Amino acid sequence: MIQGHDVTRIRKQIMTTTIDVSDLSPEAVQIVESLVQELRGRGRSVAPNILDPVGWSKSLRAWASSHPSRSIEIDDSRETIYEGRGE
Repeated sequence: MIQGHDVTRIRKQIMTTTIDVSDLSPEAVQIVESLVQELRGRGRSVAPNILDPVGWSKSLRAWASSHPSRSIEIDDSRETIYEGRGE
């Protein structure tokens, strides 16, 4: 099992990337910087932390509970699923 300090270390290794912008204009560099900032903000609110099972589970449950439930029943029996397949 991954420990908390290992998760932090792994996250830093994954998230640390260098992009060479030396041949871009100052305006292009500003655009790249603004895109990175926007993506960083989205990443925190949209994607669950896949390295943390508890956080991922909470995010999944919150996402599922944000959808309306349906009062329908589905027959998922083996007989119904494989009906007509020669079984």
